[in-house]
Amino acid sequence: MRKCKLGAALGIFACVGAAGAAESEKAKSLSFSTRSAEAKARAIEAVSKLESFEPAAKVKEAAAQAVTADPDFAFAHYLVATTTQPAAEGKPSMDKALALAKNASPGEQRYLEAAMLNRSSKPREALAILTQLRADFPDDRMVAMLLGQIQLSQGQLDLAKGAF
Repeated sequence: MRKCKLGAALGIFACVGAAGAAESEKAKSLSFSTRSAEAKARAIEAVSKLESFEPAAKVKEAAAQAVTADPDFAFAHYLVATTTQPAAEGKPSMDKALALAKNASPGEQRYLEAAMLNRSSKPREALAILTQLRADFPDDRMVAMLLGQIQLSQGQLDLAKGAF
């Protein structure tokens, strides 16, 4: 049980790290797709709480505040979903994140798609997307972390080591 909780925490951590840089053709990191400064600040707060290994409930609180500030912020809904336990209770937030993802930046769309594929036990498909995202955004820690975690789960130890 402890391994599952730790794995879930690491997966969430990988999904939200390094969220602040602007995404453009020249950007090396993804960004959050929200026009709300408050929503972005709350999402970054959620990231900070994850990086500090605070309880999922505190992370969820910050993510929920991001959703309140911008109900169309796909990544905020994703954060709420990934911090909701039991996971089945997070399904409405996950469904909302998927529905809103079409309005996110192309990089964020691909990241969310890869994260969803991984959550759906389709790691090989997720790896293909994340490998390309890593090439497109070489400085993005959340891409590197999720890529490395999936590679690790697939026994690709040398590749995972390089991603971390």
